[in-house]
Amino acid sequence: ENGAWFVSNVGFSSVLSVNGDGVQ
Repeated sequence: ENGAWFVSNVGFSSVLSVNGDGVQ
């Protein structure tokens, strides 16, 4: 579960980063 959470967290952060760059 901990490993899955880490992967999910990193993926979520990546999505936010991409969306942030796209908006700006």
